[in-house]
Parts: sequence; C-alpha cells; structure tokens
Amino acid sequence: IEKNQLNLDEARARLQQVRETNELKRRAAKAEIRVLEIQRDRALNAARHAEQNSEKMAIRAAIDGIVVFSQIWKGNQLADVQEGDEVRAGIPFLQVVNPAAMQVRARVNQADVSQLRTGQKATVRLDAYPDLVFPGTVDQIASIGITSGRSDKIRTFQVRFMIQGSEARLTPDLSAAVDVELERRPGVLLAPSDAVFSENEQSFVRVKNGGNYEKRAVKTGPMNDTDVVIESGVEPGAVVLRGVKT
Repeated sequence: IEKNQLNLDEARARLQQVRETNELKRRAAKAEIRVLEIQRDRALNAARHAEQNSEKMAIRAAIDGIVVFSQIWKGNQLADVQEGDEVRAGIPFLQVVNPAAMQVRARVNQADVSQLRTGQKATVRLDAYPDLVFPGTVDQIASIGITSGRSDKIRTFQVRFMIQGSEARLTPDLSAAVDVELERRPGVLLAPSDAVFSENEQSFVRVKNGGNYEKRAVKTGPMNDTDVVIESGVEPGAVVLRGVKT
C-alpha cells in the first residue's frame, strides 16, 4: 500500500509539473502573439502614413488633358524628368494640354511684332503633316522682348496663337508654321515682289509685249514678302518678268 501511495504522489507531482509547464508555455505563446500584433500594428501605421504622404505628394491638374513633360537641366544637358529626380520649386517640368484647345507659341522678330494685333486671323500648318491646315487667331502678344541667341541687339517677342478645330494628328510638341493675315483687300491685282523695281522713287514692272518685255510705270499698294498690290499701270492677266532690278 505504501508503494502505491508513493507512486500516486509521484504521479500527482508530475501532473502538477506538467500543468505548470503548459501554463508557462501558454503565457509565452500569448506574449509572442502580442509582440507580433504590436509589430503588425506598427507596420500598418507605417503603411497608412506612407499612403497619406503619397497622397499629399500627388499633383492633380485642374483640367483634363494630355500630360507633356518639359525638359530640365541635368548637369550640363537638357533631359526629361524621370522617377527619383529632384525638382526645385518654381521649375516647370510638365504641362497639361487640352487637346480641344491647342495653341502655338512662336517668337516674332521686333521688326514684325508691331504689325500684329490680338484677334487677327492666322493659318496654321504642321511641319510633320503638310496636308493639315487649321484656322487660328492671334491670342496673346508678349509686352517684353527676349534677347536673341544670335545678337544681343535683336529682340524677339513671344506670341501665342489659338488653333480652331482639332484632329487626331494634332498632338502637343509638334513644330508648326503660322501665316498671319495682316490685311485683307478683296479683288486687288497682285504681282510677285521680285517683278517690281524702283527708279527715282517710281515703281516699274516689265510687261511682256510680243517677244519683248516693255518697261511700265505702276502704282503700288501694300506688300508682303512675296506679293505687291498693283493699283494701276498693268491690266489683269499681263505677264511680267520676274527677278529684275532695273
């Protein structure tokens, strides 16, 4: 009987030890779980903080359109902005362009800018697509000139033209040519500018008469780089000699 009692006491002691060991293991497991929960919460807070910072860094345009990146100086050369680049305050690195309201920016020589007025009609042609022609208007003329790269004595003025209409091929960052209508005179007689020459403040042209060209005095009106208005002296349809000086 004493032997059985001793075995019983030993078994009870072992049971108590196992129970205490299991309790310690459960507490240790709970502590490890709590540590993992704290680490999880810290990671979630860091993720939320990063998301909030990314939202604050996001730039939202006030209008819909196409994003066009501008080149910035990187070292000694111009290059496009890329992810990870640092951009100083006040340095434009992109534009948002509305495809339905495209514009052309051009520099006009100081000798010609005085002839431009806002609202004047213009014709816009794209260098990449010669078949595309768009009507336009002079929208804005800069009041301060910019020094030319060729000479510090020559100034150019920034002029903005509004393009009327749209087309799928009309995309940002294309080069264009603009012809501005300075004055309209319907029904006038035009002659090539290189067919008109002057002598003693009188204008002349050489008109074909049979096999020869005879010299005729003419009265001229407004002119541009290519044509001269002939107010009198030559009848419509006359053939004139071009490239003459006297």
